[in-house]
Amino acid sequence: MKNISKMNLVEKVEFVASTMEIEEGQTNFTYFTEGLYGVFKNDSDLPIIEEKMNNLVNLMTVMQKEGKLDELLEKDFETEIWQLI
Repeated sequence: MKNISKMNLVEKVEFVASTMEIEEGQTNFTYFTEGLYGVFKNDSDLPIIEEKMNNLVNLMTVMQKEGKLDELLEKDFETEIWQLI
């Protein structure tokens, strides 16, 4: 893993996105918010990271409900998904 302080914004969001999960039988995604605030608490990008993560959660939830989540997950995070969130 790359040093947190040397990550660019996309890498930071992707790092937090790696903590995403969905509970069995549910349709809403969550991510490890305690880790977000712990790791990035002094990072000036924190508000943007949080906004992007909330947008990603919303996007994935919608795609899950529409049965298109696999289609979304096949996209490249740094280029295609980043533009959507």
